[in-house]
Amino acid sequence: MVSVSVSLSRLLRCRLSSVGWSSRCVCMCDPTAPGIRWNSTRLDVDGSGRSATWDSFGIWDNRIEEPILLPPSIRYGTPIPQISLSRVGCASHIGRRRDNEDRFQVNKLMHNLLYFALFDGHGGPQAADFCHKHMEQHIRECLEMETDLQAVLSKAFLQVDAALAVELQMYGNEFVRVVGL
Repeated sequence: MVSVSVSLSRLLRCRLSSVGWSSRCVCMCDPTAPGIRWNSTRLDVDGSGRSATWDSFGIWDNRIEEPILLPPSIRYGTPIPQISLSRVGCASHIGRRRDNEDRFQVNKLMHNLLYFALFDGHGGPQAADFCHKHMEQHIRECLEMETDLQAVLSKAFLQVDAALAVELQMYGNEFVRVVGL
């Protein structure tokens, strides 16, 4: 979970600058999920005009309200909270498109491993829908055979990519007709 959090932190820090200084993000979570609220927020959370970093969002700030995972906290020298899925949300910036083609997925894979996924439509929802439907299962299958999370993610991504290529080859024309291109 730590390496995923660190990688996600780096990704967010790199990507926030491309969203804009004061862009609006809309929370796109399941309203029926317990403890999760629909919300909108500014990326410059303090109104200063500076883009926010991962450290200024919620529980990663200095106000840790979750139980601390002691062994990894000692290992890395910083408090590492045990994140509850009830405290997880997601946001998307729709841009100029009429429909949001992003797909989100959050789940608990193991007692110490959470799954956070954002699939971008890139001009059409088909690939995002396919990955949303299949990625978690491929990761779960790879976790049964491998403990190295980087290897698991690489293998799962390659498997889903190959499966998507087969799907597009078999049904590519149908996708085009449904989209109306």
